[in-house]
Amino acid sequence: MFWLLLLITFCGFKGIDDISNELIIINSGGNEVYRQKNYQNDWDGTYKTGEELPDGTYYYIFYIYDTDKPREESGFVVIKR
Repeated sequence: MFWLLLLITFCGFKGIDDISNELIIINSGGNEVYRQKNYQNDWDGTYKTGEELPDGTYYYIFYIYDTDKPREESGFVVIKR
């Protein structure tokens, strides 16, 4: 999955299985379209319902709970099918 590779590269993680985390995807209108606690590389560019998102730019917030104070990483992904 391209999206996790972006997050792993950006955050410097080699694996995500043992780290408590949360992924939130937001569309350009500011609406949350996806949220997953303990994200396991299973987002494939869909809404929470599983329906494909339209092409466009989406923003992610990725929370990492590996210390007492959660870290937040953010950025964007572009879906173009």
